Amino acid sequence: LLDNRILRDGLNAADGDRDDFPPSSYVGHYVLLCGVSSDPRDVARAREIGGEGWKGGDAFCLVLKNPGIDAPVQFVMPRHFERCRSAPGTDEDSILIFMGDP
Repeated sequence: LLDNRILRDGLNAADGDRDDFPPSSYVGHYVLLCGVSSDPRDVARAREIGGEGWKGGDAFCLVLKNPGIDAPVQFVMPRHFERCRSAPGTDEDSILIFMGDP
């Protein structure tokens, strides 16, 4: 689970410390992390909402399937994703599914 409010509204909604938003403002939501993109167009779209990456210049973004939006996929900078995942009210969990060779 992650905080969809931060995912939707961008890092502007989460400037400062993790404690900026009390747990009562948490809006729980799940997404599927489907991959990583280094396409400059995808990275630019991710930066529009989530700012820079870990070191202010990552050349990749995460590709999400987010049932909370109408778009088929959503592009998110890693720092933004981590901020949503570790927001107050989440349990900071992830479920990994290995998709090995059939």
